[in-house]
Amino acid sequence: FFSATLPSFFPRFLPRSTFPSLRTAAQLHGHSATARLCFQHFSIGSRPSKHPMEEQPLTTNAQDQAEVAALKKQMAEGPKAGGSNVALQTLEATPAVQIDVGTFKYVLIEAKDPASGTWRQLVRGVLGAPYHKDAATPTVIPLQDAGCQVDILGGGRIRHDPDAARIEVFGFSYGFGQANHECTRRLILEDPRYGGYTVEITDESY
Repeated sequence: FFSATLPSFFPRFLPRSTFPSLRTAAQLHGHSATARLCFQHFSIGSRPSKHPMEEQPLTTNAQDQAEVAALKKQMAEGPKAGGSNVALQTLEATPAVQIDVGTFKYVLIEAKDPASGTWRQLVRGVLGAPYHKDAATPTVIPLQDAGCQVDILGGGRIRHDPDAARIEVFGFSYGFGQANHECTRRLILEDPRYGGYTVEITDESY
């Protein structure tokens, strides 16, 4: 009798073995099955919307997490010994924003010259980078080698459509957390290459 009381939206493809557990859960809670359903025994995933320029992203795995931990440890150990002015010169010559076209992972990096105290924040987005560390490493390592103190403040994703002169910033990084997207947006708008762009922060979760 239970299946007859299910709401019309209830998925027809669920095995009937699921129904008794739902009925039991409803009875234990003192409510009718139609008033309250317990979905502890299964989950119905929604399909993410696809953008024409977007590929399905990888999230993380054990190897990625181990490599993120190693990169964090390396950054925490501090900069390598550089020349007297190498760190500052390298920092000043490093572009604030380097992003590709399409949809990709990005990181927000902070780099500092220990001698002068000069610091900058950098946006790095790499099309095809499997994980956020892969977007960060090509910038982090040279800066450290030059003697800069480097930290990854967080990550997310960027959708860059040059034909529409539009950039969207959203999401987070499993390894580094969510970047300050407002800071990322400001850095992009300060770059003359994107002066005529619309740069928005969207509410997409990943």
